Amino acid sequence: MASPKWVTPERKTRLTQVQEKYAGLCLKGHQFCPVQEHYQWVRTRAGWGVLPATPDNIAATEERYRIVRDGWLSVPVPVYESELASLGDAMVEEIIASWIADDRDAAVEERRRAGQTLNDGTFGHYGRQWDPVARDVAAQGRPSYYLVAMGIDGVHFRPVAVVKIPGTGITLHVDVAKAFLTRSQRRHARRHGRPEVTVEALCHAAVQAWWHR
Repeated sequence: MASPKWVTPERKTRLTQVQEKYAGLCLKGHQFCPVQEHYQWVRTRAGWGVLPATPDNIAATEERYRIVRDGWLSVPVPVYESELASLGDAMVEEIIASWIADDRDAAVEERRRAGQTLNDGTFGHYGRQWDPVARDVAAQGRPSYYLVAMGIDGVHFRPVAVVKIPGTGITLHVDVAKAFLTRSQRRHARRHGRPEVTVEALCHAAVQAWWHR
């Protein structure tokens, strides 16, 4: 099972440190606290409510949220959820939520920059034709692919790498079984002077084949 995108070794270490420091404490920081209300953690999430579709209510709602149906206006409202949690659990949940928001903002910024840097290789962002030299410089300024995940193909049971080609929205599933040879296969390859095959080389070759298809 693939890990969530926010999981990195540094972040996992940070969560472990938070749990070790605050585990067992109530939300007010008391250890062995006998007051059950001190463990009531109230969280807020986005939800939807309905109001009568009067002109005043419609005017007071942002245009992107105006959903009118059968005389009722759907509006975003906060929804409060309460559960029992320790201070460590609450801090971990809030830290993870902030990481997910940061990663989402970074992905949006990456897509924005990719769209401005190189569109389809033929025309620029504003419709101007790319100068060949400028296009090559822009392409060299970023990696040819991003390694998203690795796993086993569920049909052929072979190792597969999932790579993303920046600026295109294309995701490729690359068969990387040649990079995982047995010891005897590696000795046989060295004996015959064959170069060692790596996952990076296979992914790069697949991306180049896609560009020159």
